[in-house]
Amino acid sequence: MAKRSKLPRPKFPRPYDYEGVYDSTMIHRDNSTALEILEEWRSLVLTRPMQMGKTTLFSLAQLVYSKASTAPTGLEYDCPTKNTWYVLRVDFGAVHASFDEADPWNLTARKYDSQALDTIRDAILGLVHTHDEIEQKFDTSGNLDELGASRLLQRLGSAVQKVNNQAKLLVLVDEYDQPIREVLLGMLNHRHVAPYAQIEMKLKSAYPNYIGFFKACKWLTQALPASKVWLTGITPIALNVLSGFTPKNLMFDEDIADAIGLLDDDVDRMLDEVHEFMPFQDDGEKMRVRDAIKKHYNGLQFLSGSRLYHTRMLNSVMHSLMKTQERRDWLCQLKEPCRFVEAEKPPSSLFNVVKHAPNLCPVVGKLISSGEVSGYSLNLSLNLMHILKPDILIADYLTLLVHLGVLSVHHGNQTGEDVFKLASGVYRSLHLEPLLKASLGELLQLSSLSEIYRKGEKLITDFVSTLSESTMSSLIAWAVADPDNHIMELQLQGFMVGELHNVLYEGTTVAQETVLPNKKRTDITLAGDNSLVLLELKKLNGSTEPTFLQKKEYHAQLRGYITQRAAMEQSTRQRMVAGFLVVMYDDGQKYIVEKLLQETS
Repeated sequence: MAKRSKLPRPKFPRPYDYEGVYDSTMIHRDNSTALEILEEWRSLVLTRPMQMGKTTLFSLAQLVYSKASTAPTGLEYDCPTKNTWYVLRVDFGAVHASFDEADPWNLTARKYDSQALDTIRDAILGLVHTHDEIEQKFDTSGNLDELGASRLLQRLGSAVQKVNNQAKLLVLVDEYDQPIREVLLGMLNHRHVAPYAQIEMKLKSAYPNYIGFFKACKWLTQALPASKVWLTGITPIALNVLSGFTPKNLMFDEDIADAIGLLDDDVDRMLDEVHEFMPFQDDGEKMRVRDAIKKHYNGLQFLSGSRLYHTRMLNSVMHSLMKTQERRDWLCQLKEPCRFVEAEKPPSSLFNVVKHAPNLCPVVGKLISSGEVSGYSLNLSLNLMHILKPDILIADYLTLLVHLGVLSVHHGNQTGEDVFKLASGVYRSLHLEPLLKASLGELLQLSSLSEIYRKGEKLITDFVSTLSESTMSSLIAWAVADPDNHIMELQLQGFMVGELHNVLYEGTTVAQETVLPNKKRTDITLAGDNSLVLLELKKLNGSTEPTFLQKKEYHAQLRGYITQRAAMEQSTRQRMVAGFLVVMYDDGQKYIVEKLLQETS
């Protein structure tokens, strides 16, 4: 590997640098042209995954528009109104309320609301004290520490009006969903707190300042003709329902699809900087690294936009490539994402939501096996209150995963239907496989046989449904000359054992074990601390349903294994033993999962 040059080390932003990117020599994308597009709207909300560049964009907006700043030179967009605005910057990203999971949700909400009020007050008073003309007009009567967020923003708006009714005021709100997001998602585990129809009223009661601030934003855009309110965040919140404020939602707007994130040209320039500092051996090595970056990290897409790279992840890749050992290690395994680069971890509560989503596991399985899924429509009007409804749809969960950056979405070329794809293979092991682990692993943690049989059919069905048609087709190739299906069934058993190993928790064993006294082997045994689950696998040609007598024979065979295995447990660990029949058809599209039938059935 070539040695480092004597040139200065290129500076790629780290998360704590994003505020000051445009005021530094750090390497970054010039996304100033996005500001020209944003100027078309009085009020807007742009939701994007974490650490993609939302804060950097708003920091640029503050530099470009604020009277108290100086716009950077050489930007692609030369704003005609630069440095002529009063800019109020409110960053809710630091709003974190400490709470106990046992706390009532409304108590937690009030803690968040109080933190939000402190953030709003500090931002407003900071702007007032920055501009003498506003400070002279600002109403300071009463105790400002006791004023709510709505009154504070109205006083600011009135002061700006008194300075000049045509004065330009831009309100920038970072992470606008932070104060309410965790509470909304936490309510999913406590749906009994109120019927869905009452949630709106209870939220308004718990969030007087957070919601009051956005009510005042609505007033501001009406009272000040030249005012604008721009918001960024991760997830969509129903502000129109809670506050009456209705900003334009730009999440899937075609003109703004590529506003943040990195494009191919940006990555090429970044890699050139790395090469100048620490040269690759030759163009071939550099090209192999470039191809690997594209393969593993170029998957973000918001409908009609370009395929984007995640900003933080790519900056991390560049940092790793400038470290000799980390570069050497990755060059040895470019088929995998760089192990020194962590994928951005969305809020864990969002994945708790997905984990408990009804009927989602088969869809997650398809994403794991093939990387994409279609047949569902993107919900353009999704907000987090939707997922509190009892009839939430799979499409809503997929849309939520797009907001998190785990999935991308585009229109299929031929069908025009929405196609959801993994944004990066990193998420397969980091997020999606754990969802299946949580689902199927639950089976071996249940406390009684009745529970295992009651929940087992669905949990096993969720897993079996992830076996793709292509997988079944490849297995069938082994059995062309095997009319009795022996080879096919052995291949199917081996394949399922491998898949189960991939999705079950550590400490859970998956085996084809011998049971006494006849020394026959089970097809699959799942063994946990408290229970054993035996799967009897059968494979059928075509799509003909098995006859009653065939299924009775299958269940009798399974029952024999269970009886013998339960007897073995009596003298050892005394675990519960349950069994399920799994019948797979060779088209890979049809299957039967049944719990063990009683002998009289």
